[in-house]
Amino acid sequence: FEVMNEPHPGYIGLDNLKQYDFNSNLIFGDSPSALEGFALGDGMTTPIEVWVKSWPLPTKKQRTRLINTENESAWLEGECLWKQHGVWSVNSKTGQPQVNKPDYFMKHPITGEKIDFSRFYLDFIGKYSKAIQSVIPSAFIFVEPVPNEPAPVWGPDDHEENIVYAPHWYDLHSLFNKAFDGRITHDVQGLSKGKSVFAATYFGMKGARKNYRGQLSNILNSGLQNVGNKPCIIGECGIPMDINQRRAFLDGDFGHHSRFLDAVLSSMEANLLSFTLWNYNATNDNKYGDHWNGEDFSIFSLDSPHSPCKNGSDSRATLRQQAPNFAKEIDVEQKELEQDDIEAVATNDEETIAEDSPFDRSYFRFEDEESDDGRNHESHIGGRALDAVVRPYAAKVAGEPISTEFRLSTLQFTFRFCNYGETPVPIVHVSSPETQRPDSSLSDSSHSNSSTLNSLGLPYSNPDLNSSFIGHPPEGTGMAFETEIFIPSYHYEETGLEILVSDGDWRYVKERQTLYYRHKDTNPGIVHSVLIKPLGKVSTPGSTAGVTNSDMSLSKLKSSEQYSRAKMLKGDPESSKLKSEEAFG
Repeated sequence: FEVMNEPHPGYIGLDNLKQYDFNSNLIFGDSPSALEGFALGDGMTTPIEVWVKSWPLPTKKQRTRLINTENESAWLEGECLWKQHGVWSVNSKTGQPQVNKPDYFMKHPITGEKIDFSRFYLDFIGKYSKAIQSVIPSAFIFVEPVPNEPAPVWGPDDHEENIVYAPHWYDLHSLFNKAFDGRITHDVQGLSKGKSVFAATYFGMKGARKNYRGQLSNILNSGLQNVGNKPCIIGECGIPMDINQRRAFLDGDFGHHSRFLDAVLSSMEANLLSFTLWNYNATNDNKYGDHWNGEDFSIFSLDSPHSPCKNGSDSRATLRQQAPNFAKEIDVEQKELEQDDIEAVATNDEETIAEDSPFDRSYFRFEDEESDDGRNHESHIGGRALDAVVRPYAAKVAGEPISTEFRLSTLQFTFRFCNYGETPVPIVHVSSPETQRPDSSLSDSSHSNSSTLNSLGLPYSNPDLNSSFIGHPPEGTGMAFETEIFIPSYHYEETGLEILVSDGDWRYVKERQTLYYRHKDTNPGIVHSVLIKPLGKVSTPGSTAGVTNSDMSLSKLKSSEQYSRAKMLKGDPESSKLKSEEAFG
């Protein structure tokens, strides 16, 4: 349950009724101060400042103009509430509004103590949480404060039970200007805290990722200092899809969007942050976006070039007839999806349209009536920036994650985690009874004839492993040794897979798009590594950091033919004890 989305303090604690702090507030367009707002609401014609976009500061004052020349009052009866409380009045000589109680919103009306908005916020969080948890004791409560504002400081008496710190993060400069080309990004978070313009400017996609990683690291570390040892998830992140004058809506080239979103999500992964991607909107269209507040963040749109046609037919033949002719097949073995030197495309000439359009991937890569894995890939139709959205990740980890990285340019995924300490790890990934029974209908990389089954009721990929392997702990010990990694066929369906692990055994179940990995070395602190890449796409990292091919379990999987059991390369038994700096270099 979310307490309240980005609650702004408003007047609470406001120390200046004549001017807002433009360092912490975005001043844009018609920008009346608190006093001017009181006067306008009370029916007074008032001159106010008009602020416009600028750089290096987000906005600047452009001019002053008169507002409410009709002298209309916002109050149906009587006068302004704050005037009644004596906060302000009209000067009898000048006829202009004046402040009478400048500290009115700064101190408690009874005790006279200084007002602290976070104190009210924490009290409200406590009352809300206790009310929800009185009915659902196990409920998690998400706290999502205003972006770029410090998190409230939890005290010993504040409610702690199942609180999750869930701040929001966006690239505010790109969001505000609705533009991104990958050439320059800015650390607006740093600028608001006094960082110099030069230090807050980053160049190229590498710079963008460095910029975003740093901002998210600051949010995570500074936030947890205030809220304490609590789970942290980025409650909102995403990119505006209507960037660059909406050119992608015309030419179908969402390359900038994919690179933009990949930089955002890669930075989340670099900080080991869970996140909620904003958003999926089933009614999104090119005219009104998400149909709220002028926003357009949805990864799906009804108006995408390959969406079902307006007459309701979803047949592939109809879709092929109506799809733009610039769509092409993709050679993922040769095409780089990420470039530091980016040029915007504003033409319908098929020779200049980016080949890595997500719409190509979502429809034309799966032309057959039935795909090899039995899934309906028409569900990808209408997607935007899916190259970045659909990515491998470790869904369940039998240990503590150390690092996770997905490189969109090469489709290489690397995941590293370590064993916990002496205390056994409880099993937290028990699935439904259906998935705990053998399923002969599932095809996998092993085709093992072994009668030894794993926790899913599936045979190991290596039948030579001893039955005393750690995947079969003594009954009742509750030890977890199986890590599950989602491997989307969206990216790897046509390329095939190459999978390397530092130790232990694995099994790839194509229908579930899942790799099940069981590490072998259970010593506390031992690091385990998994590397997944397209077949033949990236050179084997066996020679780096003293690691050879014999140190890994290696398999090359081909999607165009029946899978065969991987050849497990035998090596030094000590090779499973790869330390963090050794695994895959």
